[in-house]
Amino acid sequence: MLAVLIGLAPWRVAADPSLITLAGHGGPITSIAITQGTDAVLTASFDTSLGLWNGSVRWLEAHDAGVNDVAFINRDMALSGGDDGRVLVWELEQRTARPLIEHRGRVVSLDVAPDGRRVASASWDGTVGLTSLVDGQSTFLKGHAGPVNDVLFSADGQWLYTASSDGTIRVWDIAGQLQERVLVEHGFGVNVLARDAVGNLAFGAINGALKVVSPIDGSVLADLSFGRRPILSIAAHRETNRLAIGDSVGRVTVVMSDGWRVEDDVEVLPSTPLRAMTFSPGGETLYVGTPQGITYGLPISLLGSLDALPTGATDTEDELDHGARQFARNCSGCHTLSPDGLRRAGPTLYRVFGRRAGSVADYRYSAALEKSDIVWDKTTISELFRIGPNHYIPGTKMPLQKIIKDEDRDALVSFLERNSGLN
Repeated sequence: MLAVLIGLAPWRVAADPSLITLAGHGGPITSIAITQGTDAVLTASFDTSLGLWNGSVRWLEAHDAGVNDVAFINRDMALSGGDDGRVLVWELEQRTARPLIEHRGRVVSLDVAPDGRRVASASWDGTVGLTSLVDGQSTFLKGHAGPVNDVLFSADGQWLYTASSDGTIRVWDIAGQLQERVLVEHGFGVNVLARDAVGNLAFGAINGALKVVSPIDGSVLADLSFGRRPILSIAAHRETNRLAIGDSVGRVTVVMSDGWRVEDDVEVLPSTPLRAMTFSPGGETLYVGTPQGITYGLPISLLGSLDALPTGATDTEDELDHGARQFARNCSGCHTLSPDGLRRAGPTLYRVFGRRAGSVADYRYSAALEKSDIVWDKTTISELFRIGPNHYIPGTKMPLQKIIKDEDRDALVSFLERNSGLN
């Protein structure tokens, strides 16, 4: 699909004309970026695509798996990193991509140096990629003892800060490409980093901790921990001295960094993880992404008075029968049952029974699926989930998952028989 028009900019939510909405992705929103000097918004999704929104939406598709982070290099070029381990450079006008660096594990975070000459990439293979945007030369920085979750350049570009599931924040000397020191030993996995207006580091962790530390010695300058669930996102707007924090239960907390006072603390998406968040260039709007593929622009001036936002979800699991519940848990994030498949990370399951694996037109399958002679039926679908896709079809890009109980697999197969257009 080359382009899909979703109305005219700005996009509005009919129930509340003060809100901007960008709807069209077929999976969770994982990252949002906005460049200076334009109204363009770039979104990334588990549906393997990027959306470029500016009066209409243009879909950018080149990744072989979910996209986890996006970043503008300038108004004409951008970067994306995905579950396929690749970092791609995009020419936005041409909608073309070229590979920049490839990790052995998923790439979850990117940051462009202030001078625009380097990009850092965080990977769950435990390494940090440091790549020149001038000549394409790459170095892998090693030192973390676990997946690397976030990367952030210092304001002058001389240092790189990295956060990991090993519970540390480390500092790297860019000129020497050497690990300078362990700045923070938190003890719990550190998920996200941000830099405030004067260069201090804010970090959010899996245990709900949110702290601001000195980039020099790691001393704690402010402890903003709220005792809630894991911190999943932090957005900083340095000109207005604001930090916005998103957690796993749908709360957005806005903190003023000149004094570290809480300006707003709002449950905008109840019981919904907030993994993607960024400010507009002027700081008047906070964009947040939902697991249902919708991105909202929330006016900061109205944040405290907003009602909970619609997520796009329909039924809760408690309202579903056994088979529908298994489909919701194990399939719906990647597949639909509609003939067109919508925008999903996986192909449609419409008329899946009797279909050869890897045969839906216009879907980019892994080589393992394209070469497979499997035909989907009750037995093959059940076996796929009994032993897991990685064992049933080695080399597949399907997520690693199993359905252990026979009755759960039987319920899923029965649900698919009733709802996939079986002749």
